[in-house]
Amino acid sequence: MEVGFLTAPFADVDEAIEAARATGARTLELAHPEVDRVREAGLEVAALARYGEWAALEPAVRLAADKGVPVVSTLSGFPDDLERLPELLGPAVELASALGIKLAFENWYRTNLRTLEDWRRFFDLFPAEHVGLVFDPSHLEWQGIDWRAALQEFRPRVVFAHAKDVAYDEAGDWRYVLPGRGVIDWTEFAALYDGFVSIEHEDDEYAPAEGMAFAVEHLR
Repeated sequence: MEVGFLTAPFADVDEAIEAARATGARTLELAHPEVDRVREAGLEVAALARYGEWAALEPAVRLAADKGVPVVSTLSGFPDDLERLPELLGPAVELASALGIKLAFENWYRTNLRTLEDWRRFFDLFPAEHVGLVFDPSHLEWQGIDWRAALQEFRPRVVFAHAKDVAYDEAGDWRYVLPGRGVIDWTEFAALYDGFVSIEHEDDEYAPAEGMAFAVEHLR
């Protein structure tokens, strides 16, 4: 696996660059706008992260094309929007196709990619090869969905993966933690997936740079 991280936890891009240098990570999923600054620092941008409003999706696709970034990572919208997905996402999908950009949608449980049946329905709506997944096993794990089987079935659709983990307390309640602090076997994951992995840091017990250092070390 090639290990990098999502820059969203960092206040600015320079903090993210410093963390990348400290860990030896060479590739970022960039939630900041400064693509040129990242490249000047000798780092690569695997994707522009735009996990917010759909209004930002088409500008992100244009920016990615302008800067030579191959992927825009985003969300598939929420269940209330399910019937309008072709209308809401169709223009961005068409623009991405015209500009040679891949769109990667994270399987966040609150969106239209909750269950594997949702995934199948989504790709029936958007069958083009440039539409794919940010595969996050942590969501599947606590949902009780076999992430191994999901990865096997949808591997051709996986653009890259998110690395975060899940831990349970004595009452069975779950929370997101850094890889290596939860129940997912990342050695097994690496045996099944050999592409880019972006650490998604949502572990409240670690500061951004400290957490990235821990996770990069564990995944290597």
